[in-house]
Amino acid sequence: MLNRRQLIIAAARSSVLLSSAFVLTACSDSDSTAVSLPPTEPGSLDEYTRQMQAISYIGVACRENIGFHEDQPIEAIKADLEQRLLADLGESTANDSISDAVDQAIRNDFSAGRLIEIDGWQLSETECRLAALAAVQQGFETAQAPAPPKDRYGKIVEINAWGPQSTIQGQIFNEQPDGHGGIWLQATGIPASVVLQFGGKTQGTQVYADHLTSGLRDEYMHEVIDTPGVYQVELYDKASLMRQVVGEFTVKASGDQPRKIPDEQLASCKIDTWGPDKGRVGEAFNRQPSGASAFWVRTKCAAEGSQLLLDGEALKTTLRKDLLTATAPNGHQLGVGPHELELRIGSGPQLVKVGTLFIEP
Repeated sequence: MLNRRQLIIAAARSSVLLSSAFVLTACSDSDSTAVSLPPTEPGSLDEYTRQMQAISYIGVACRENIGFHEDQPIEAIKADLEQRLLADLGESTANDSISDAVDQAIRNDFSAGRLIEIDGWQLSETECRLAALAAVQQGFETAQAPAPPKDRYGKIVEINAWGPQSTIQGQIFNEQPDGHGGIWLQATGIPASVVLQFGGKTQGTQVYADHLTSGLRDEYMHEVIDTPGVYQVELYDKASLMRQVVGEFTVKASGDQPRKIPDEQLASCKIDTWGPDKGRVGEAFNRQPSGASAFWVRTKCAAEGSQLLLDGEALKTTLRKDLLTATAPNGHQLGVGPHELELRIGSGPQLVKVGTLFIEP
């Protein structure tokens, strides 16, 4: 059975690939490196191997594997390779390049099964001997595993909305049927390799066509919600090693929760009508063109700056005369059961209960 290395050779071997851009690769579970062969101009074996790059790891490993010792004359290594390349090139001409010989020698090695395994990867004997010679010439005596690649910040996707962005100390946010606190994010074209990180810790993530879902579970969720604080939320693409800041999630101290005033104490504020009061799990209620869910509330007491809150989370709210409308981007992700809708009057702390939205199975 061909392993990945052999499959790459069998499927992609071509004169152009080998001569101009062929890469020798060896990797383990924790390290990986690439050895690049130099361009195809004719020249001596010395010139060829001195131009080889990224052989600090695989070159030393190959040297040790095929029995080259530090005290072995470099001329003996070169003579061995030159003889091998001349034999594999066959009828050479003055215009043939070292790359032509390397190309043919590698082909012959794989055809004949002359392979050397380095950290689970298959290299041809010629590849390994070239890397070993380059390591000797360039003075590498001990294998230097490559430094792990560094993450970088940038833009992975255009984020349309996400939430929830806060909770009150001790309260599970956007509680799901299995008890975990759900987090949602809307965006188009999210790579399948993206995960959500909360406070620097990767959380289980499901990626869909236009959104992703994630959340906090078990001990970590309770650790977060039990202590007031601010946590950074990020997207991390495991394929490109790119990070994107989503925003901050705040756990507010229980004393910061706005005081709820019963309706009877707010005689001047009466909720006339509102809706919808029912929805089905997994579906948007009162679906809008954007795909978000939406509420409407009629009341004569709402002042400028008033907001509707769903399960304590402020919604983007618009006021027109006595009509309030608000969108809930995560409406299709609400768990089965009751969800409280409230109205905050103006910018003050007063909260008026609007009603209860029931999500049915």
